[in-house]
Amino acid sequence: MVVENLLSTRSLRRHAILMTIFSFIISSVALWTAYFTFPSHTSILAIAFIAIGMVPIFYKIFVEAEHIQERLENKLVIHRYLIAIYVFLSLGTILSFIAWYAILPDQSTTVCITKDMCINDISKELFFSEQMKTLKGIESLRAKLTGDVTAFASCGASSGCWFDTIFVNNLTVMVFAILFSVLYGSGAIFLISWNSSVVAIAIAERLNTVQHFAFLGFLPHGIPEFIGYFSAAIAGGLFSAMIVRHRMKKIVAVHMIVEVLIFALLAFISILVGAIIEANIIIGNQEIPTYLSAAYIIGIVLFIIGIRKKESYHYEPKPKFEL
Repeated sequence: MVVENLLSTRSLRRHAILMTIFSFIISSVALWTAYFTFPSHTSILAIAFIAIGMVPIFYKIFVEAEHIQERLENKLVIHRYLIAIYVFLSLGTILSFIAWYAILPDQSTTVCITKDMCINDISKELFFSEQMKTLKGIESLRAKLTGDVTAFASCGASSGCWFDTIFVNNLTVMVFAILFSVLYGSGAIFLISWNSSVVAIAIAERLNTVQHFAFLGFLPHGIPEFIGYFSAAIAGGLFSAMIVRHRMKKIVAVHMIVEVLIFALLAFISILVGAIIEANIIIGNQEIPTYLSAAYIIGIVLFIIGIRKKESYHYEPKPKFEL
C-alpha cells in the first residue's frame, strides 16, 4: 500500500516523467523483494513484483483517461499522455536494472552491512539469470544465422525468412499484451517490464565492454517494437476500462472501440516496421533499415506535434471521479 501510493494520477497529468522515478523505485524494490523471498527465481519473480506494484496506478490511469477523454475536444491528447506513461515506465525499469547490474558483483559474494547482518550469495547472474539466458540465445541465433527460434528452418541470408520469424514472434507478444490488458487490467505491464529488463541487461553488458555504445544498434528496430507493445497495452487497457466502467451505450461504445482499433493498428504497423528493420540488419543490409527508421521516427514526431496542438492534458476531473 505504501509504495503504490507514492504517486498520484494528478501528479502524472502534470508531469508524466515522474513515472520514470516511480518505475525506478518499484523495479528496485521488486528486485530485492524477489531476492529475499525466492532467491533462485529472482530474475523472473522481480518482473512479477513490478507488475503487481504498477497495477493499481495503471488501473487508475486508464479509468480516469477513459472518463476525461469524453470531455476533451482534441481526443488525441490522451493518446500522447498514455504513450508517454508507458515510455517512462520502461525507461525507469531499464535505468533501475542497469544501475543494479553495475552495482552487483560479478561473482557470488556475501555482503555484510553490520557484523550480524549479512546478505549471502548475491551476484549479477543470480539477479538477472533469465535475462542473460535470453540474450545468449538471441546472440547465438544471430551469430549462426540458423533460422527461426524453433530451429525447424534455416534462414541463412534470407531477409524474408528472418522477417517471418521475427514478425510472428513480436506479433505474438503484441497479441498477449492486448489480451493481458483486457483480462488483467494492466497485465501487459508484465510483458513490457520483461522486455525492458532484457534491453537493460543487453545495454549494461555492452557498457561493460570496450564497445560501450554497441547497444545503439538496438534502437532502429527497438523503438518501433516498443511503441508497438505500448500501443497494444493501451488498446487493451482502454477496452478494459470501458468494460469496468460499463461504458457500453451505443454512442460511447462505438467511439471507444474506434480508439481501441486505432491503437491496435498503430501497434501492428509498428511491429511490422520493426520486423522489416531487424530482418535486414541481421543479413547486413543497412540501406532499408536506415530509410525505414528515419521515415518511422519522422512519422511519430509529426504525430506527436499534431497531438500537441489546441489542447493539453491538464484537465481536472470532477470530485466524484477523483481517484
